[in-house]
Amino acid sequence: MTRSVRSQSGFTFVEVLLAMSLMLIIFAATLAVFTVMERGASTNQKLNENQQQARVATDVLAKRLRNLASPSDSTVALDQQPLERADAQDLVFRTVRADGAPTVGNPQNLERYRYCLGTDKMLYEQRQTWTGTIPATPVATACPGGGWTSTRTVVENVVNGTRPVFHYQGSPTPGTYSELTSVAPADFPTAIALRSTLFVDPDVARRPGEATLTTRVFLRNQNRPPTADFTAVASGKKITMNASMSDDPEGNTLTYEWLDNGTGLIDPVTSAAYGYLANSTFSFNATAGTHVLRVRVKDVGGLTALSTTRTATCTGTTTVTCTVS
Repeated sequence: MTRSVRSQSGFTFVEVLLAMSLMLIIFAATLAVFTVMERGASTNQKLNENQQQARVATDVLAKRLRNLASPSDSTVALDQQPLERADAQDLVFRTVRADGAPTVGNPQNLERYRYCLGTDKMLYEQRQTWTGTIPATPVATACPGGGWTSTRTVVENVVNGTRPVFHYQGSPTPGTYSELTSVAPADFPTAIALRSTLFVDPDVARRPGEATLTTRVFLRNQNRPPTADFTAVASGKKITMNASMSDDPEGNTLTYEWLDNGTGLIDPVTSAAYGYLANSTFSFNATAGTHVLRVRVKDVGGLTALSTTRTATCTGTTTVTCTVS
């Protein structure tokens, strides 16, 4: 009897190698996808952390700007402005401390901050504190610079490059506004708002692209200059000047200095020039001749403004009569 032999054949060596090769290819592709996904997740996490870091820094900056110290205890009018440097990537200002207590030398409990962008793509915060007389602003322009009590990094991977970090809204004349990337010291009182813009990107070579964080603060404690205006009415030789239409943007009281041909009007009793008076109206008896009249107003922070002129023409010898134009 013939017995049939069942086939016992399996995979050949070539087939096994081919299967292993396909498995290695699939595994390598899977690893590549996983690596890309892991790298993307890591980049996104770094970006999210960077954004949170920038968000906290801009929120703290906004809080300090809302608490500007103006006017200061300085007797220098310009120094009574809380802004001390206002450039595109460098900001210095005084504010009221959130900690500590006032001292005899520093009764307003002030401190000074600097925010600047370094060449290493770091946004730095520098702080200066004092207990005695207010110190001079450190003049170093390097970022970070020397002369400060403490220095720390508040935002990393800032890729603004030459793009401004700080933008300023100026209002040299009430009702008119302009967007600026820097403000000269003489114009500090006209800055009414500040906007900070940070571009952050932990890995500029990979997606996603840079993130943008912006905050805008109205400088509510910024002492802005007043405006001066007046009318003049003549009755015989008596001229009455009224400057009640002069205005202080913060609504504080003004004092008034009355000028004739550029010189302070003279008190007939003391023969001394009148200083700044609290009353917004002033009358005096004019002599024959031409009088170019103006008023200079001063606010509680020491800022002044000078009005346009009114001309009074006075004629006569025994009886003087004036007309105002």
